[in-house]
Amino acid sequence: MNFVIPLSLILISSLAIFVVVWRKFPQLKRLTLENFNGGFWGNFFPEVDGFLKRINFGKYRGKFFNEVEKGLRFVRVASLRVDRATNDMIHKVKKNGSNGQGEEVEGILEIQRDFKGEEDKLITAISEEPQNTVLYKKLGDLYVEMNNTEDAVEAFKVAVELNSEDREAQKKLNETKAILAQR
Repeated sequence: MNFVIPLSLILISSLAIFVVVWRKFPQLKRLTLENFNGGFWGNFFPEVDGFLKRINFGKYRGKFFNEVEKGLRFVRVASLRVDRATNDMIHKVKKNGSNGQGEEVEGILEIQRDFKGEEDKLITAISEEPQNTVLYKKLGDLYVEMNNTEDAVEAFKVAVELNSEDREAQKKLNETKAILAQR
């Protein structure tokens, strides 16, 4: 019974729209495509259309794509950080559950804090210089030291993508892939 009121409102609204369109149908038939020569913006927002036509978008195209690339690289690095953080949490939970020695876990956490500081510095440097392959290789090396081979592979992949002739980065990528395959 609760659906009767909404259903009746829908039917009444549909009927009202049909009546309005039916009454305006003769005028709609007289409209031609020439009446719509300005496009959507030109017909409905002529001021905005005029403003957009005065802007030379070709002049800003390169800058726009550079900023988009920086943003995408930042998102990629941020996702690597989130992935690393979740992996660290998983490893902490596994280590806390497997042994009852809290001192050993404390020492591991202190070491990870040092790694985190280095990682933060490298990620900040990468966000400022997203084309620098040396920074990605350093980040990959740091991840290898942290036994975080998944992130190391991603960092080395980016280094190889940026400079496909960098044999050192390619070698490190292959080595970390091999380590990851063994797990």
